[in-house]
Amino acid sequence: MVFWVFGYGSLVWNPGFEFDEKVIGFIKDYKRVFDLACIDHRGTPEHPARTCTLEQNEGVLCWGAAYCVRGGPEKEKAAMAYLERRECEYDQKTLVDFFKEGEPEQPLLTGVIVFTSTPDKISNKYYLGPAPIEDMARQIATAFGPCGNNRDYLFLLEKAMFDIGHEDDYIIELANEVRKILGVVPNEKKLSGPSDVSLKSSLSPLKLTKLPEAIAMDSHSRGPSARSSHSGARRRCHDLRTDPDAIKVACKDYGNLIRENHCAVLCPFSVHDIVDLIKLSNNCPTPFAVSARGRAHSVRGQVAGRRRGGGHGLPGRGQQ
Repeated sequence: MVFWVFGYGSLVWNPGFEFDEKVIGFIKDYKRVFDLACIDHRGTPEHPARTCTLEQNEGVLCWGAAYCVRGGPEKEKAAMAYLERRECEYDQKTLVDFFKEGEPEQPLLTGVIVFTSTPDKISNKYYLGPAPIEDMARQIATAFGPCGNNRDYLFLLEKAMFDIGHEDDYIIELANEVRKILGVVPNEKKLSGPSDVSLKSSLSPLKLTKLPEAIAMDSHSRGPSARSSHSGARRRCHDLRTDPDAIKVACKDYGNLIRENHCAVLCPFSVHDIVDLIKLSNNCPTPFAVSARGRAHSVRGQVAGRRRGGGHGLPGRGQQ
């Protein structure tokens, strides 16, 4: 027995199971929509996340990745059991034709499994249905669960589609709305892709709940191996003693983090803030804090670590 499964959400960038072959391609007559609730991975029952499902739409192509699992019943059974646990909010397995890039007429594969959900709020408790994009963006901007935050799911999907060369306009529009809410893109700015991000020196007044990781891993990846290689940079930043070397390391790490994930919201303060701190912290090793909302506090009064008689303080952003 051999089976193929088509991924159109987090499976595109992090399948999480052992597979034997991966092919980039598309299925026909389906489009992505953020209409499915997630209450146990990137959201909670009180504040569900919005994640991808598919909606039938004639003539539309949905790009993603197909994965093949072969090698005996045990391996295939283990992969399917993993997928069923991971995709527990999806109540249907649909069989579709899969097309390879450059071959739009003849399907490369038939009978490919894709996890979908019934678009009915009565029969499917996880189906949220459509909503105004501003409302969806606010929900995505603030939801988080045991395995990460909702907005990273969206940003990572945006990046994954960019990386395979098939950006999804709907995903880009929704991601940009989330960035507006978070204050990292001017309202009039239209992004052409996930790498084109305009940074601001501070976040908007929106009160966000503190999140456990700098960058969320795949919804179902747990354990040390799933953590971002930059998670240590965030921990350093939350309890950083601002000697010049430490700040330079933080600046480098956060710059890499932003570039790799194409979104500035993963950084509790912007690269410009860090550069200012580097300039100001020469000969002035002082402690500072980062608030639970991810915004730099103004240093309370004169800095405790200022040099005797030097009077060098490290002002907050509002004092500069």
